[in-house]
Amino acid sequence: MTESPATPAQRKLTMYRNGSVYTAADPFATAMLVDGDTVAWVGSEQAATSITDSAMEVIDLHGALLAPGFVDSHVHLTETGIALDSLQLGEVRSARELLAAVAGFSASASGAGGAVLGHGWDETQWADPALPSREELERAAGGRTVYLSRIDVHSALVSSTLAAAAGLDGMDGSGSGGQVKRAAHTAARLEARRLPAAALRGYQQRALAEAAANGYVALAEMAAPHIGSIEDLQLAAGWNSGPDAVPEILPYWGQLADSAEHARSILDGLGVPVLGLAGDLNIDGSIGSRTAALRADYSDAAGSAAACTSPPPRRRPTSRRARCWGSRPGSTSSGTQASTPPWWHWIWRQRKSANKSPGRGPPPRARRAGRCGIHQPAGQILRDGQRTARLRCGLGRRRRPLRAAARTPAARHEPLCLLLRRRRAGLLRQ
Repeated sequence: MTESPATPAQRKLTMYRNGSVYTAADPFATAMLVDGDTVAWVGSEQAATSITDSAMEVIDLHGALLAPGFVDSHVHLTETGIALDSLQLGEVRSARELLAAVAGFSASASGAGGAVLGHGWDETQWADPALPSREELERAAGGRTVYLSRIDVHSALVSSTLAAAAGLDGMDGSGSGGQVKRAAHTAARLEARRLPAAALRGYQQRALAEAAANGYVALAEMAAPHIGSIEDLQLAAGWNSGPDAVPEILPYWGQLADSAEHARSILDGLGVPVLGLAGDLNIDGSIGSRTAALRADYSDAAGSAAACTSPPPRRRPTSRRARCWGSRPGSTSSGTQASTPPWWHWIWRQRKSANKSPGRGPPPRARRAGRCGIHQPAGQILRDGQRTARLRCGLGRRRRPLRAAARTPAARHEPLCLLLRRRRAGLLRQ
């Protein structure tokens, strides 16, 4: 007896109408037909009327905009979930209000048990920028552990209990008050993130739900040892194979490697495939927390010019070894120190080595040469005779060096819009 052939699964046809479809194929499109998971057609209302039949599900957009999904290029899932679900401090306007919010949260049912986690305070919005001490936070929380991240998440207020558990005394950035920065902040954050896997997953799920509700279809998880654990990265990457319909996770891990063997051991030890040894490989911190590396002191704090978290010579092996293993290198920065030699010497060497070995690793255009938040005047000549070109990227900008005299091989890999922008700025020969 012969078996009858299996009946192919019927594909779902969905017609979206009466909206504004964002597509280069038809700038005036108001309708779109989706066949399963494929966009099959876009066009006008008149054309949609002629092809719509009873096999299609018709969705009236009522004038809404239909656009491709967004991709967030820098996310920390667990941190985002904690910021969304923890004590919100964006509206407090003084240390007294902050302490009152901590006390109220500690006494509420939602804050019962465990650490008091909060986010969003900004002392620059306060009439009196004085911050509460560790002891004051301890009393307000009733003796519970307190970790309250600043709005830029590059520093935090911590209680005495958390400071003792993390061993902050004597660390760089610990100070005598409640605020911790740099190495002390890293230690405090990691201590506060010692949470059960179920709690971590719950925070990640909260972040994914928020991203999906705002139209994001993919998130680049920029993990790093100073941000969270490898378990945290594994949980984030695990959403890609789970049953839930959530945005795709694009995992990265930011860790320095001194040799090819070291880079391979890092990648092997993660337990999940990543897209690159990039992640949050920070050159410095942030302006608001006064941890961004500047060439001069902050105007409101003498002797406060922060140093880069790691010198360039250590980062060059990471970039080179990452390329050898087909992994994408990269780093981020905020201050002006990263826009001067020796940092630009390092970035330029990275670009040159990429062109000499085009078969190793991703193409040069895929390698992050660093994101800067503060820049020198346009076209300013650096000491090595190079000029810089700027490309807006989110709230910051990505800077890439070019020889002042000619268009380099690296420039041929850049998008046309960037080349035209450089040409208009007089940074390339016609």
